[in-house]
Amino acid sequence: MHNNVLILGIGLILVGFVVCYYGAVKLLKGWQSLHHWSMVNGKVTEFDAMMVNPLEGKPERSKYKVSIQYEFVVNNKTYLGHRIAFDEEYKNKSFTQLEHIKSKYKVGQNVPINYNPNNPADSVLQAGINWWDVQYPLTGMVMMVLGLLVLVT
Repeated sequence: MHNNVLILGIGLILVGFVVCYYGAVKLLKGWQSLHHWSMVNGKVTEFDAMMVNPLEGKPERSKYKVSIQYEFVVNNKTYLGHRIAFDEEYKNKSFTQLEHIKSKYKVGQNVPINYNPNNPADSVLQAGINWWDVQYPLTGMVMMVLGLLVLVT
């Protein structure tokens, strides 16, 4: 039994560390995009939404995955981007969220694009930190504390 507790404690600490590290990287990238990235105007070239969790006869209660493509020019070179936010896959959005996103990013519409000046291919429409980015390090820290508690008790 003691070995199982030891494995559980160490496992929680290791998994917690990985989750915390992943979240910290996302937080850092979000913070950098707010403070060190450049902005340029671009144009939405594609927009698509796919139902990923259909509820038959109830599209307003289904979940959707949004995919977008936009183009922009930096130093006379055209780049294509696909991220709305640092949440790489804009998925599990409600019908209401989908409608809001559709109204904000119409094909042919000019939009501000945030890009990494050291690598313009690294771009996003909504720069900054969102709630999901904060949840990862918090969850990782809780897992590490639980692992320590398992080992100490």
